[in-house]
Amino acid sequence: MPNCFWTPEVLKDLLNGSWFFFPDQYGWDPGYVTVKSVKRVNPQFRGDKINIIRRSGEIEKAFEEIKQSKKRGGCIIIRDIFESRISNLLKLNLPILLVPENGALVDMAKHRRTAFNGSLICVTGTAGKTSVRGMLHAILSSKYNVLQNRHNWNFKDHVFEDLASLATDAEFVVLEVGLGQKNVRIAEIVDVLKPNISILTSIGVGHMDAIESTASVEDELESVFSSKIEIFNSMVNDSFAVIPSNIVMFDNVVNVLKDSVQEYETVGSQKTDSVKLLKREWSDEENRILISIDDINYSYSISAPGEHMAINSLLAVNVAKKIGMSVSESSEALKSFKSRSGRASLIKIEDCVGRKVTIFDGSRNSTPLSLKSAFDTFDEVSKGYERIAILGEVGEFHLGENMESYHRELANDVRKVNFDKVFVMGNAMKFFVEEYPEAFYFENFDDLIDKLLLDFKGDCYLMLKASAHMKFKVLRDTLINRLKN
Repeated sequence: MPNCFWTPEVLKDLLNGSWFFFPDQYGWDPGYVTVKSVKRVNPQFRGDKINIIRRSGEIEKAFEEIKQSKKRGGCIIIRDIFESRISNLLKLNLPILLVPENGALVDMAKHRRTAFNGSLICVTGTAGKTSVRGMLHAILSSKYNVLQNRHNWNFKDHVFEDLASLATDAEFVVLEVGLGQKNVRIAEIVDVLKPNISILTSIGVGHMDAIESTASVEDELESVFSSKIEIFNSMVNDSFAVIPSNIVMFDNVVNVLKDSVQEYETVGSQKTDSVKLLKREWSDEENRILISIDDINYSYSISAPGEHMAINSLLAVNVAKKIGMSVSESSEALKSFKSRSGRASLIKIEDCVGRKVTIFDGSRNSTPLSLKSAFDTFDEVSKGYERIAILGEVGEFHLGENMESYHRELANDVRKVNFDKVFVMGNAMKFFVEEYPEAFYFENFDDLIDKLLLDFKGDCYLMLKASAHMKFKVLRDTLINRLKN
């Protein structure tokens, strides 16, 4: 990786290790820092990375993945208690650093944060964090060298890898922090990250697998609130925070901000907001937005539909303004922003018989909060067309004891959109069907697609929305292939 921060000497001294092979013998040009974690999406070990092996079961996996990568320039960091088991690793002809402790990743992240003179921005929220992070990256990277999360990875090890991999020429870091690991608090993560700027996008029910699940929605919201506001912990001097004024438990959040940060601002449609949303409309495939800052009006457009996306853009514009970028610079940079695949993106295709189909793709995730925003947005963009919903259960975030009641109540929200047809999958959606008997329930993708292709006649909008475990990405890709062929 160009401008790599790490040298063999710094790693050796920091981790109190000893080189089995010294890097000078093999060349030194490492890329990202990489570890393996339980129950998360893991990057591959590669010969051009700093590969940290923390468990004995990872030794053979590291050997196979690095061998297949056929790349060099990196190294392996491994506990010295595994020295007798590294005979295969020696065949890779990579430098190996033997270390006495298992905390190499945390130590490297802390050391890199201390050495970093730029600004670190943290983003969290039940919904919207990936979009806000992407918008901020689009704006800041138009002028500065900026690091953001790889892919949609936002667990503790993910963000520590990103921070430890920070190049020497980076000026800003924008990291979203998720709440998806059991027994891992956001406070643990920001204690290492030490943000200069923190953004809380939203608070809603979800992630009950990561925090204590209780019987009532109110108690669950309180649990999410207490977890998400930890994003304001451990902030450095001259700290700044921004939140939307329509956030759930707004007064509670503000009380925390008053005690935690030096300065905070709000964005939204209230008179007291620093960035005020005056008007918004979806027109000609654009989300046209009119805002006011210090009584001066500005207009810009983004390709992502929905009011929630407009609010997300206000959060990004507000932070950019605080950093010193003009609204015109931000609005120009936002033209390059596009919703990530599976996160309320629009896919337009023409099928093999000439019918025009627009897929509102929410296949990546689903929470009660994101689903409500998706319904509102779909209702806006699909006016005048046949509307078909394909919904999977909201289970990725484990709604706890409210799993059944939520899926039953979902019927009320679906009726408000006036779908022409509703297709559903997933065990929890059986509760939904009891409240919405006109829905079609399916056990597999092929049967659902067969029924769909028989039922719609002309141009239409399809809404796909489900939690990731439902694998609606496969459904989406299969459906597109069937439509085109």
